[in-house]
Amino acid sequence: MKVAASLERMTLEQDQRISEVVKQEQSRLRNFIRRRVPDSSDAEDILQDVFYELVEANRLLMPIEHV
Repeated sequence: MKVAASLERMTLEQDQRISEVVKQEQSRLRNFIRRRVPDSSDAEDILQDVFYELVEANRLLMPIEHV
């Protein structure tokens, strides 16, 4: 039980850190994408895909080079 609680706490802490990074970098990354993608809804889709892939890679402990 102690191990499960510890893992759950670590997951929650990791999720919180990911949320903070997303908040911090979202505007900057959106601007970067918008300069290259003319359609705003496409740019938002790309932004969401990028963050999704980063979260998945982080959860799988995948090196950033493989994302």
